[in-house]
Amino acid sequence: EVEKAEDYLNKITIGKHGLIIRGAEGSGLLLPQVFTEYNCTVVSALEMTCKKAGLERDAWQDLSNRIFRFEAHVYSEDTK
Repeated sequence: EVEKAEDYLNKITIGKHGLIIRGAEGSGLLLPQVFTEYNCTVVSALEMTCKKAGLERDAWQDLSNRIFRFEAHVYSEDTK
């Protein structure tokens, strides 16, 4: 829970957290590694997730849109 949108900036860690945004107009999810791959800042990660959901880039600032962070474990198989 945040009291104001700027609080997200201190609650999200690039490389650790993926993001989900749910709004009236749509929802979107991006995995933690996407933000690392694109060298995102927290703000650009939030904007990217909004875009994925079909929302305006600054929709993360509207507290009626719900934002969730999560951690993911990536497993791969050696295919030698």
